[in-house]
Amino acid sequence: MVMVPSLLIAAIGGAITGWVSWKVDNPYTWILIGRAIQGIGAAGAMPVVIPCVGDLYKDEKQVSTGLGIIETSNTFGKVLSPILGSALAAIVWFLPFWAIPVLCIVSIVLLLVLVKAKKQEGEVPPLKEFIKSIVATFREKGRWLVQLLCLFYSEFSFICQLYWNQSMTFMVYGKGVYLRFRYLYCHLVHIWLVKKLEIIKM
Repeated sequence: MVMVPSLLIAAIGGAITGWVSWKVDNPYTWILIGRAIQGIGAAGAMPVVIPCVGDLYKDEKQVSTGLGIIETSNTFGKVLSPILGSALAAIVWFLPFWAIPVLCIVSIVLLLVLVKAKKQEGEVPPLKEFIKSIVATFREKGRWLVQLLCLFYSEFSFICQLYWNQSMTFMVYGKGVYLRFRYLYCHLVHIWLVKKLEIIKM
């Protein structure tokens, strides 16, 4: 089950963040590292939730009900977490970091008790074939990823320019990076639109 190790990684990242916030004098760098590890774990767990519902239930009504519960819980969590996080931070500012490993451990226990993984049907593809399929997917859908990366770097460099504009070095190079990625993103979108129009004409 992919979700269990992913939740363990997220718990480790949260524990690192909470520990350094408690014990280290200048914990900012370690907080970022811990949050990055936590994000890796969350990224492994989140995409598996929806397919897991499809594996657990075969009836369409049950699948729809399960997906509705997941989405409702997700929305409820987004509304409730800032309130609970603020309440915990009012007690001790780093206490919300410790909530992550606690919730992850509770989730792991519930998964092991309530969710029964089905046996794998058929043969598992070799690692080489799996990597080939990933490369083929990126070749087919990768243009969106490139555009998103260009947009991310464009906006990130712009934000850095706003906050670090007192540095002359950044003023010289940061504007160039910002304008370069802006131009690259617009250029890539233009190429994609041209190819799309050519396909439509055909």
